[in-house]
Amino acid sequence: MTAVEARTTTRGPQTLRHAAGSPWDLLSVCLMLGYGAMGLLPLGDPDVWWHLRTGELVLEEGFTRTDPWSWTSTEPWHLHEWLSEVVMYLAYRAGEYHGVIALRAMMLTLVAALVVRSCRKVAGPLVSAGVGLVALVAMFQTNGERPQLVSFALLAVLLPRLRDAVDRRRPPWELVPIVWLWANLHLLWATALVLYAALVLGLIIETGLREWRRLLPFAAVGALSGLVTMLTPSGPTLLLLPLKAVGAPGFLPTEFLPPRLSSPFTAAALVLLFVVLAGWARRARPVPVPEICFVLMATFIGLSYIRTVGILAIAMAPLAARTLQSWSGRTVRPVTLSRPDRAIAVTLVVVTTVLGAAWLTQIPGVKKGAPYSATRFLDELPGRAKVINEYEFGGWLLWAGRDVSPGIDGRAETKTVEYLNEYVNALNLQGDWRSFVENSGADAAWLRQDAPLVEGLRQLGWRTAHEDDFTYVLLPPAGETR
Repeated sequence: MTAVEARTTTRGPQTLRHAAGSPWDLLSVCLMLGYGAMGLLPLGDPDVWWHLRTGELVLEEGFTRTDPWSWTSTEPWHLHEWLSEVVMYLAYRAGEYHGVIALRAMMLTLVAALVVRSCRKVAGPLVSAGVGLVALVAMFQTNGERPQLVSFALLAVLLPRLRDAVDRRRPPWELVPIVWLWANLHLLWATALVLYAALVLGLIIETGLREWRRLLPFAAVGALSGLVTMLTPSGPTLLLLPLKAVGAPGFLPTEFLPPRLSSPFTAAALVLLFVVLAGWARRARPVPVPEICFVLMATFIGLSYIRTVGILAIAMAPLAARTLQSWSGRTVRPVTLSRPDRAIAVTLVVVTTVLGAAWLTQIPGVKKGAPYSATRFLDELPGRAKVINEYEFGGWLLWAGRDVSPGIDGRAETKTVEYLNEYVNALNLQGDWRSFVENSGADAAWLRQDAPLVEGLRQLGWRTAHEDDFTYVLLPPAGETR
């Protein structure tokens, strides 16, 4: 036995673990920190404002099912993201707008770390970093300051565990409490259940009903995970709320439109899907049926809306990483960084945090062009002014215009589909827009300067009472009762 062999034998697993460390894993650390740093930008998502206002409402006045703000709300208001919104508002109280920006940056860092980690468990550092980068590109268009970042993090952790549980024939009972907590954070808990159902369906197809006793616990996990959502403050209505959220054809913000295949974000997700399918084609053994069902369902969900493309990327990332690693023919080492590399990683985290904090103090909290002057003008109108506003202005009015009642905002579920159609038609000067305006009882309108309704309102005698760089505030003819 040589001296080298003797040292390896005497030190045993410790030597092997040290040798397993790879400096290439620092790429994943850089990727994680870089993606998080992209969150250090001014706030600009039109929905962040009503999320903050909701968090404030829950903390100060408690849970509600009735919208207290918009004059056009006629449907129940379901606070299915209340816990995330409370956290967002607490971040605002801690550091105002910069606190919310810091929270977004931390969540993006966490999401990136979890996506890369899911890949690193089945692939080497270079493959994991490469696949992780592609997945994060696919998710880039949905990395705004919203509660959905929590769902992305949970999906990155949970989906590989669910696949592994079905593969090992061990019911994932931990799904039940996770979904209960998730149901207070964001509505995408339903996506996890649908993907789990696809895995269980594949298991049933693969094994047949002859083993129904072994399959029963898997079905019980899914059923209980759905039922516990009714034990949240939102109550039993939460169980069917995902169907309502998907089935609102009358009003579709851009994020609910089907993704364009030419989009770089969609293309990135499809690259991962293609790698998985190519791996299936090269397999000597049949592909497990649960995996087939899982991929088909993830593809259907991911390509349904712009906002769900990231779900496809999260679901495919570890499968694509596993496929690419199998092509390399190399064994995956479970331990990642040697002691010197860990020191470098810690240094990178510390330096990035310090530089990020310094940068954070220098950037404005809100994107340039925020309509402060128009908001103040509306807020100073007599009474609680009812405003016909652009969709993207509604959340801001809820947050910054405390004595203003917007006609529309991001909480589309508080309106009927018929009303949303009429409202959008009026904004675009379509349909019976005259009757809509005349019967609305609105005290003001706040519109983009190029909005079609601006000219329509002027035809009805409305006048421009205030303007800024890109919007008009119009008031109805003097003396009209509204």
